[in-house]
Amino acid sequence: MASGTGTATVAFGTGAGTDRATVTVSGQTGLVAAIRDRSPGDVVEIEVSRDGVRETLTATLVARSNE
Repeated sequence: MASGTGTATVAFGTGAGTDRATVTVSGQTGLVAAIRDRSPGDVVEIEVSRDGVRETLTATLVARSNE
C-alpha cells in the first residue's frame, strides 16, 4: 500500500458488541478515503495482501497534525 498499489480490506469497529463495517480499497488513496470520516481514537483492522500472503494489522487513528 505504501507505493499506492495493491488492495486492502478495512474493518471499522473491532471487538464483541461493536458495529462493524468492512470495505475493500485499492491503493493509498482508497485507504485514505475509507478512513477520512472516522474519528481519532477509532480502531480499524486493515487486512493487506502482498505476494499472496495476507496479514491483518490493527491501528488506532490519531488526529492529523498540521505540519
